[in-house]
Amino acid sequence: MLNASVGLSTERTENVAAKEALKEALGGMNGKPKLCILAVDHTARKRYNYNEIIEVVYNELGEDVLIIGSSVSGIMVNNRLALKSVGMLLLEGDINIDAKFMFEKSRLNYGNIADDILKYKETVPKRDNQFMLLFQDGIKLPKETLQRTRSLNSRMVALMSGFIGKQFQKQFEQFAEQGLGFPSTQELLEKLFKNGWEIPIIGNVTTNATDYKSYEFYKNKVLEDSILGVIISGSNNTKFAFGFNHGAVSTGITCTPTKYIGNFLLKIDGEPALKGYCKAFNIEKDILYELENQGFVNYYHVLGAREPDGKSYHLTLTLTDPTMENLIVSGFPFNKIPDKIELFMSNSKMVLNSAVEAIRKLKEQINEPKFLFGIDCSLRWNCMGDLLDKYIEAIRTELGKDVPLFMIGSGGEIFGTKNNDYYSNHMTFVPLIGGN
Repeated sequence: MLNASVGLSTERTENVAAKEALKEALGGMNGKPKLCILAVDHTARKRYNYNEIIEVVYNELGEDVLIIGSSVSGIMVNNRLALKSVGMLLLEGDINIDAKFMFEKSRLNYGNIADDILKYKETVPKRDNQFMLLFQDGIKLPKETLQRTRSLNSRMVALMSGFIGKQFQKQFEQFAEQGLGFPSTQELLEKLFKNGWEIPIIGNVTTNATDYKSYEFYKNKVLEDSILGVIISGSNNTKFAFGFNHGAVSTGITCTPTKYIGNFLLKIDGEPALKGYCKAFNIEKDILYELENQGFVNYYHVLGAREPDGKSYHLTLTLTDPTMENLIVSGFPFNKIPDKIELFMSNSKMVLNSAVEAIRKLKEQINEPKFLFGIDCSLRWNCMGDLLDKYIEAIRTELGKDVPLFMIGSGGEIFGTKNNDYYSNHMTFVPLIGGN
């Protein structure tokens, strides 16, 4: 039998917060847990000392319990959502930890890391319901890069995009040596699936958009620039089901990125990027000023691309600063801008309905849900605004209010199968349900 329990604390001090979350989670255990998924918020102005929290959790659970997780943009446990907080999901019973790994230098060494993970094809027994849970270091851009990005807002840059693109590429290669820059999620999973990897992968790209300081947790370590993973399966009657849903709908309109440097869009449909974007969406530039307090991250008018099946799609981070007419920053992989970009629209109702729909589909596969672990884009929570209470209530009603719920505000949602072209998403909800 599978058993799960959750805990959350918003206490101010590390020691008290870790112990309180542990006490709540352990109170629902019948025996020794096998896995602890740990999340600690990184959005608060005054943050926890992550090493002190890991020390308390590791000492309490012991070295036999695998601790894996990351810093996150908010935590939802049952009917509570908190920012500065410590949360965890404990699993015990008929669950197999088929493999576990931790690699550092995720940006520089992703090729060698992929080779090492591929070795598990030979050593890990194949089981039904097997999946990999992955945590990977996310976007980390130095201040000088953010300042330099504004220099791309120039017609001259568009004319010299080839030359300047090579300069940016070289700079990001240097960043990788320092553990900075864009994550290597796309490159890592692309290599895995091109070389015969079959186990589905879900996870979190650990990004803190406020100051680009984020961390990963593995056993008793607090890490940066790392890739952590665990391959999980069930035994006896235990079954896992996971899904993937967006909080946006296609407009049916596409546009062409006619000039770009990496994932920085300079021209759309032959026009300066922001002008082409507004024209394609048929919106006025002035409405973009409403997103100023969100750093101009646009979760209402989102760029995306279709997957090969023509049905599922990938949504990307879309940053639309109205003061920069010649630039839109996207979250597409740095060297994988689609030939045609599809336009999507979102609102709070779509976000709420997408979560309920995803959970409903998973419950059709699980007779007795024992827990839900959700990797939910923090932008979706921003989009809900003051309707977050309704969002939580709708999720719990669909799931069942007696089922432990543990959701993290993600900086990028990993969803990978051999049928995908893009593996790191935004505005996406990736739920995992375990049960009997």
